[in-house]
Amino acid sequence: MPRAVRPVAAEAGFVGALREQLRPGLEAMRRGVAGVPALVLRARRGEVGAAGAIRGVVTAAYVAALGAFSEAGVRAIALRYGLRAVDHNARELARQLHAALGAAIHVPTTGTEAAMHGYLEHVQALAADVLLQAKQRIESDALRLATGGRLDQLEHVDELRLDAEAPIEHATGNVQLIKSIATSTREKLAAGLTAAHAAGDLTPDQVQELLMRRLRFGESRAELIAVDQVGKLFGQVNRDRQMALGIEKFRWMTKRDPKVRKLHRPRHRIVFRWDSPPSDGIPGFPIRCRCHGDPVVDDLRALVNAPDELAAMRGEVARARRIGAVTFGER
Repeated sequence: MPRAVRPVAAEAGFVGALREQLRPGLEAMRRGVAGVPALVLRARRGEVGAAGAIRGVVTAAYVAALGAFSEAGVRAIALRYGLRAVDHNARELARQLHAALGAAIHVPTTGTEAAMHGYLEHVQALAADVLLQAKQRIESDALRLATGGRLDQLEHVDELRLDAEAPIEHATGNVQLIKSIATSTREKLAAGLTAAHAAGDLTPDQVQELLMRRLRFGESRAELIAVDQVGKLFGQVNRDRQMALGIEKFRWMTKRDPKVRKLHRPRHRIVFRWDSPPSDGIPGFPIRCRCHGDPVVDDLRALVNAPDELAAMRGEVARARRIGAVTFGER
């Protein structure tokens, strides 16, 4: 059976489009917090009211960011690239089944509504959360510095861990994505900031750089959100379509490269049931998982060899096609 090809074009397109959607909000926040470094330094010199003013400035910047952020725009691009991933899955599954069975199997395009709805809701929530996290981190760091804190004492959350071993919260639909920084990066950053602090008190540029890190963190999240959520959608639709065709089992296929998470390496080519997958979910569901569930077609192969039953099944499929379906070779 040929290997399924991931919807890399949909992923790449979504990354760029989501960055563009987030940019106005992040730019609005960047402009709004431009005066925060000066307030931090005034507060450190003991000026009354300066520390209290920081919260108001950051909140106003966040409100401006929300005003520049379009939930409808995020949903529209998520739908556009999600539909491309769903269509891609239909063609890939049909291609695999055709190669395995030697006969064209119609893959219905219906039955994907639940997966698509969950995907759209998650993308919208995650995109809005980028601005909220940036606001919270900027406010927290600025207030700590304003009240005498040291740069090297702050808890830095400047990047997302994008490695395959990152944890995942399945029960909440993964709305809370990875928020930790790789240890080596954190240590290097802390060392540099400690040296800067030892050379003298804070400068406006040092405070500004810290705040801008929070906004660059937001920009980097666009890639994770887009790739991860499209991958989840692709995996869920693949499962739903196979089960709708009566395919109860799948063969776990990894990329067999160093990026495959350790937990998944031993699963390569192991057969699982769709209704009882491993504890971390189906292929494609864990964060940035590139694995795929290939159909185990023993039951379908038996139908192909039983003309009467196959004819009955094709009759059912023909009726389904009238409400929308895709057949290998028709697109």
